[in-house]
Amino acid sequence: MKFKGVLKKEGGGWVVLDLVMMAILVANLALIVFEMLFEITAVQSLIERYTPSFHRFYDENIHAHFLTIDLYFVAIFLTEFVVHWAIAVKKGIYHRWFFYPFIHWYDLLGSIPVGSLRILRLLRIVAIGFRLHRLGVIDIHNYYAYRFVAKYKDIIAEELSDRVILKALESTQDEIRRGSRMSEQIIAEVILPRTKPLFDVLAPEIERAVHEVMKRHGPSIQRYTDRVIANAFTEESNDLIITKVPLLGGKVVQITQGIVQGLAEQIVDQISRDIDAVDVRQMLEQLDASLLKGFKVSPQLQQLVNEILLESIERIKDQIRVQQWKQKEQETPS
Repeated sequence: MKFKGVLKKEGGGWVVLDLVMMAILVANLALIVFEMLFEITAVQSLIERYTPSFHRFYDENIHAHFLTIDLYFVAIFLTEFVVHWAIAVKKGIYHRWFFYPFIHWYDLLGSIPVGSLRILRLLRIVAIGFRLHRLGVIDIHNYYAYRFVAKYKDIIAEELSDRVILKALESTQDEIRRGSRMSEQIIAEVILPRTKPLFDVLAPEIERAVHEVMKRHGPSIQRYTDRVIANAFTEESNDLIITKVPLLGGKVVQITQGIVQGLAEQIVDQISRDIDAVDVRQMLEQLDASLLKGFKVSPQLQQLVNEILLESIERIKDQIRVQQWKQKEQETPS
């Protein structure tokens, strides 16, 4: 506990009051628990057998006047409650002066000396503990009780929220299967308005893919081009007059064919090198304009989007079914 630093701050006196109240609450709850045990005949007999003097003292001085003793505790609790209420009203902590007892209902009900309501005094200890934690007097994270409660609170919250989310996702899947207009709305309101930024992202990737394809298949494309040109010259050479010239005709055709093939190879190579992201983006923008102009959702596209949605939701459900708290336990070293 960091008493000195906190006591020097404004409101340090209230820290002392909280600590005193916590001690009184612990003593009161311990007395209540012991009184409940003492009322059991078997426990009384056991205490009387081993500590008869203590049994006689407790029976005559405490058990017989337990309600009166508890009323003294109640008076302390109510006094502390009224003091905090007055301070809250003075400082304007809450919007209305009568909000305090509603917000701190457990303090008020726990002060009623009835067995079933006395257990609410535990909440006073919890509230004081959190207040001391905020002031830096204690660190509740270091206490096993807090870690235990926090752990199972998170487990219960996760399990409940997972069930609710899974139920909602299953209802969404049922709506899609029944022919909901969700897919049309997603295409019209989600996908189409974002085609431009989507194409901006895709343009460099398409450019890279084109260069990669040209680099990988460039020799094949050149061989195909050479073959087409050679076939064309072979088919047309018979009709060319120049082929009839002795000695020079065939040579001229070969030279011309080589020149054409060389030009074709240069053109293919130049095209592959000239394609850049700007050209790709311009082509995609033209595609975007044509898509938006009179675009209609076909039944085939709607079915495809429905399948994508259903499969995506199924993957989300698989992820939700994973018990995160169990994974954390397995990853945390014991």
